[in-house]
Amino acid sequence: MYPRAAPPGKIRAWVGLLDQTGHPQVRWLLNGQTQSQARVQLKRLRDDDLHLTPPTRQTWVGAVEFDVPTTASVHRVGVEVVGSSLRESIEVRSLPASVPEDGLHILLSSCFYRHEAGAGNLQAALAKVVASCPPRQGGSRPDLALLMGDQVYLDMPLFADKPTTLGPLAESFERKYLENWGGGDGRSLVSLLGTAPWVALPDDHEYWNNYPEFATLIPLTWTAAGRKRYARAARAMYEGFQAPFPESVNNPLQIDVSPMSLLALDTRTHRSQTHLLNPAGYNHLLRWVGQLRRGQVGVLVTGQSLFSPRKGRVAGTLGDWEAPNYHDYKRIVTTLAHAPCPLICITGDVHWGRVIKAASQQPGVRPDIFEIIVSPLSLVTSPGKDSAVAATRHLSGAVSGNVVTAPRHPEPATKVGAFANFLRPAPYAIDVLQTDDTREPATVKGDQIALLSLYRHAGRPRVKVRYWQVDHHPVPHSTVTLL
Repeated sequence: MYPRAAPPGKIRAWVGLLDQTGHPQVRWLLNGQTQSQARVQLKRLRDDDLHLTPPTRQTWVGAVEFDVPTTASVHRVGVEVVGSSLRESIEVRSLPASVPEDGLHILLSSCFYRHEAGAGNLQAALAKVVASCPPRQGGSRPDLALLMGDQVYLDMPLFADKPTTLGPLAESFERKYLENWGGGDGRSLVSLLGTAPWVALPDDHEYWNNYPEFATLIPLTWTAAGRKRYARAARAMYEGFQAPFPESVNNPLQIDVSPMSLLALDTRTHRSQTHLLNPAGYNHLLRWVGQLRRGQVGVLVTGQSLFSPRKGRVAGTLGDWEAPNYHDYKRIVTTLAHAPCPLICITGDVHWGRVIKAASQQPGVRPDIFEIIVSPLSLVTSPGKDSAVAATRHLSGAVSGNVVTAPRHPEPATKVGAFANFLRPAPYAIDVLQTDDTREPATVKGDQIALLSLYRHAGRPRVKVRYWQVDHHPVPHSTVTLL
């Protein structure tokens, strides 16, 4: 059972019920009392077509939303399965209507490959992040968490035999989710999922590398029929474990805590060969930008960077196409460039961290736009490439006498795509920001996690981000002030 993100005035929770015979009757409680007005969802994780044979026991997933006062307060949400001894409860802290004096603190993460995570590393890093948050009712912890994609790697290990029929495929995907959502060996997302109410977005590995295009090394994706089966099973898992409720994969989640307005925009599930967003997704983005006002700060969360360079045909086909490769990219960034207030774009995906600023060359006409990248929580192996890179770096370190850190992790890119500079005159000067202490470029290499903190000062938003390395002895890696 885990807390889910919700706008002020609401709290949400999710539960997974394993090995259920028949439809479980569930009672939800708020602070010990059954709430008849709660909005509730309870469904089978896998429909009949996602089983090879009719099952006697199934996994059910559920979610609930309660109305609460628009203040930051802790509530106990409980669930009971009628006719059994199964019951559980968790504390869920609601969001206030406006940023508190001691700030609003948002945990940032992406890209977690369980099989290469160090036992206890994530828990150790989370302890440092939690300790940096101000004391609140229910204890110090972030107010919100953003899981920005690749919380699972359904297509890994890359060269392992994969089922080709729908039932076994869905079964294998369910097993991978259950390992990440409930594993007790110190190599799962359990501690992170319980730290703060979270919102999750998918990226390609919630489906497969380069979704919805074929993946060069995954034969099942080489045909339209194979891709359809794979996508059907993968989307059922995403909807059951990660998609927001009562929103759905068709509706972005918006959370407003004045002066912040946050939109979590799924640019992967509805992606086509030509478009990042379907019409409904773009209309949500357009409406959100239209609702922003001066004095606010907009936070846009996506699974892929909007500042990446466009990929060439070979790189895009063998790897994953970037946002600028799609026909609606220019419309998306042009819309953002019309926002009346600063924007902060937050994403993961690329296996390194970076903070950049697109400084407006037309103040009062175009907003300043920042981007924060936080990736990965636990690096997934790139077969062949990783070992070659690591060997080269170790040899270089031995010759030079330098200590080699994170030898398999790619170097953070300092080259930035054009973003909206196809407009004339070019509206932005784009550059990597500097860290507050060392004044070095704000790039981070290695497994990482971050905390975005928003404050109000003299009627204006103030924003900074802090990074931590994910290992047994994490210390704050760097701090970057954006606003």
